[in-house]
Amino acid sequence: MNQRGAIAIAGLCLFAGVGIMLRQSQAATPRSVGPDIIVSDLFDLIYWGASGSIQAYSVGTYVCNIGDQPAVWQGSTNQHPVIGQNLFRLSAGRFEQIGQSWLKWAFLSENTDYCGTCIDPNSSSLLGVNCADPYEAAYSGYQGQLGPKSVVNPFTGEFPAVHPTPPFTVIGGRLQVHAADFGGSGTLYFAEGQYVTPDDSAAGNLHNNASYRQVWVLPNHNLTYISPQGTPSITVEQQPAIAAWAQQDASVFLASVDVPGDGRVYAACKATDLGGGTWHYEIAIQNLNSDRAVGGVLVPLPPGTSVSNLGFHCVEYHSGEVYDSTPWTGVVTAAGVRWDTVDYATNPNANALRWGTLYNFRFDAGASPPSVTLAELLLFKPGSPESIEVPLGSLPVAPGDTNCDGVVDFDDINPFVLALAGQAGYEAAFPGCNWLNADCNGDGQVNFDDINPFVACLSHGGCP
Repeated sequence: MNQRGAIAIAGLCLFAGVGIMLRQSQAATPRSVGPDIIVSDLFDLIYWGASGSIQAYSVGTYVCNIGDQPAVWQGSTNQHPVIGQNLFRLSAGRFEQIGQSWLKWAFLSENTDYCGTCIDPNSSSLLGVNCADPYEAAYSGYQGQLGPKSVVNPFTGEFPAVHPTPPFTVIGGRLQVHAADFGGSGTLYFAEGQYVTPDDSAAGNLHNNASYRQVWVLPNHNLTYISPQGTPSITVEQQPAIAAWAQQDASVFLASVDVPGDGRVYAACKATDLGGGTWHYEIAIQNLNSDRAVGGVLVPLPPGTSVSNLGFHCVEYHSGEVYDSTPWTGVVTAAGVRWDTVDYATNPNANALRWGTLYNFRFDAGASPPSVTLAELLLFKPGSPESIEVPLGSLPVAPGDTNCDGVVDFDDINPFVLALAGQAGYEAAFPGCNWLNADCNGDGQVNFDDINPFVACLSHGGCP
């Protein structure tokens, strides 16, 4: 091996020693520090009635503190949770949000043993470790304690103690669904509850605060957790509702990405072969808790790709919420297919993909899935970065070619070292590359066992 190769391998060996110390340090970090609030159960449902074609519901939630410190639960302040409720539909290969509520402002905790042995803090202003607090659907739909999403920062958990309330009507502020969004053979429905809590966010435990549960729609528009066969569904804890699509359909690719210094966004994609070289792409993007929100979506396509049948779907805001609900405009560009709302400078209350909502993007294209692997999400509120990328499918694997230039050579050494350091850093530097390109021993992992096989790949100009 020449001098350049020897120096590179020496560097890899030094990096390996640093990596061992990093792993030992990370292994000593506790799994959950501080308050950690999760929705342990969706246990209650109320159908309030209708106004015209709009039906109104509310969902009861059982919340648990699985952290190692009590959570603050002080009513009449801004130091307590707020709770959102959503409804989703899976029909004909499409997963869409069809309803959302205003937020329930929590006021005191009961500290029950529902989650295990509650370490009672002897105060209704705290939710103790292993303690639970139920909010029945009647409370979740009581309009005097509902507030808008627009005053809440879902990443920091900040919101004002005083807030507007919705109209005191049958449907005001409650989980609203158009009657036309129900129905269709084989349609599945899922309710979701999500908490935003200031001290949970401050502890960095904010990404597991949503859970979902399957529901069924009865002929009288009531919702139930009991299937027609008499079997109750179960709550899927610590996962947003978009995960139900991937759970129900193995062909759906699901991924998440964190906005630097902000919250998390999920994306799911289903590609269907229409024949004749044309594919239908069905994309759902759910903003879990990004305050900067998403104002545009670009799906890159190979040059010259034929594109048709662009589509978009969003859930409506209602009851006087300040956000607009105008659908996004989709266009075909030289770079691919793109949808945008009005920009922040023109209208800060434009219909961005904000927290606790899921939007859909769909199109037909003369490009197969290996060439449609990511989407660029253009962030709505100003800041850095201006956009992030999220995968829409698995990237092709080319062992050893860690810079994705089509050959395995010494230019792959630095990217290989970066891949050893961790998947997130590598994918940020090489967003079009598969992290598993550094898996040179073929065990499905990237670690120090790949160093010698990588050296062999360099020596032979490629991996066997």
